[in-house]
Amino acid sequence: MTRFAVLGVTLVAILAAVGLARAESPSNDLQWSGSTFCMYAILLESHVIAEHCGVPLDNASEARYQKMILTVRSNILENTNAGEKALTTKRLDEYEASLADHHHADGQQVCRSADYASFHDMLSRLTSEKASADILKHFSGLQRNPYTGDCL
Repeated sequence: MTRFAVLGVTLVAILAAVGLARAESPSNDLQWSGSTFCMYAILLESHVIAEHCGVPLDNASEARYQKMILTVRSNILENTNAGEKALTTKRLDEYEASLADHHHADGQQVCRSADYASFHDMLSRLTSEKASADILKHFSGLQRNPYTGDCL
């Protein structure tokens, strides 16, 4: 299974968790059991892909994305042992930079992939008013190890 296929399967799980996998009404609460880092990675990579492929979010969705990514990242740092915060911050910064570098080096491969439409659709759904509110509610003040939980 390719990296993009694994990411696609994970995206379906996230959409299901926020009640957006089908055309049915979204659920009232986020049912996310994956790790906080997984949510962070999925939000971040799907956003990097959208920007890389020249299809950025609209202004309102971008503002919601920025608030979500900051909240989830802050939650990771808040739940990291005090002695490891500087190292975790450094690793998160390096991870962010590596995603941009990876997609830049791949050229337009991801943009032409069969999975690209799914990535963009997922990002659009996650940055909707309902889903972003659920994500913010879930991760604001959540106290648990940020690496506990699955990420497919």
